[in-house]
Amino acid sequence: MSNFSRDLQEPELHIIGEVVGASHLDGTDNAFCTFDVRSGKDWTCVGGETKGQTQADYPEDGEFVVWNHPLDLHYYSRSLHGWPVVLLQIWKLDAYATKQLFGYGFCYIPTRSGSHEITVDMWRPVGSQFEEIYDMYMGGSPTLVTTDLIHDPVRAKEDRCHLYTKSTGKVYLRLDVVFRNLKAHHVRTE
Repeated sequence: MSNFSRDLQEPELHIIGEVVGASHLDGTDNAFCTFDVRSGKDWTCVGGETKGQTQADYPEDGEFVVWNHPLDLHYYSRSLHGWPVVLLQIWKLDAYATKQLFGYGFCYIPTRSGSHEITVDMWRPVGSQFEEIYDMYMGGSPTLVTTDLIHDPVRAKEDRCHLYTKSTGKVYLRLDVVFRNLKAHHVRTE
């Protein structure tokens, strides 16, 4: 199939925006964010970087962490199954420049075209009393073995519901979503 006929037939999704920043990050004087946009097997990213990392910001006490990291992705899809999801991880640097996990979170890309401001609640697993005391003095909070647990519906039902977690702040995204060729496939986004 030529690219010209592919452009006329397959549904497309364009995501343009940014990882704006974070707030309510108690207990850290710096933070940076990693992101991973995942999608199902019927989705093909034909433009943009699906993984990335912001710079570390060192805000003054209690202030908003600013990243303003750009996102610009272009997908083709053969099915709506496996709609793209953004996995986020907040990290902090300790006094030795070692990165330590501060929180996990995720959100689905909006299914309505237009501009969207999204707030993602972040969390981290709570460890045993010993692990929490160790984290307070030495750093190194408990982490997940695999990030599939964060967003996978099957794993969430089976495993995530058994986790004890702690809120660690909020991450803010600003996304503009544009669709193409969905009406030709009888898909409504309104």
